[in-house]
Amino acid sequence: MTTIQQGPAGQVVSGGAPSAAGNPIIGWGAGNVSATTTTRYLFPGYDMNLAQTSPIQVRAPVPGTLRNLRLRQNVPAGNGLPIVYTLRVNGVPTALAVSIASTASDASDLVNAVAVAAGDLLDWQITKAAGVGSGPNDVALECEWSP
Repeated sequence: MTTIQQGPAGQVVSGGAPSAAGNPIIGWGAGNVSATTTTRYLFPGYDMNLAQTSPIQVRAPVPGTLRNLRLRQNVPAGNGLPIVYTLRVNGVPTALAVSIASTASDASDLVNAVAVAAGDLLDWQITKAAGVGSGPNDVALECEWSP
């Protein structure tokens, strides 16, 4: 499980490998994101269960910026309609988001970045405008944490 924590010099560290820029990578994921239009939320790190219907929030220990979002649906499924994954800060949707067809494997947002303050609550929301027939399995989302 990847976690964000404050290191000895105040830097953010994680359980994931660093990015090419040397910044920690943090991740969220779920075993399935459901086929219905019910709003879901990814688990911090990864959990093999169905994504939850209530936000699972992680508190930012230090200020930083989240960027370079990459999403993988390891077992795509369904009818190809879009699924939207959005970072929320303190319950408010941000620009860091990606829309992917239920039948696609990879998507990314390498343009948007979101600054967070120490103490902000972070979660990843999953929405669908219409049912996708069958929900993708083994969904993993990672992004870079920059101080």
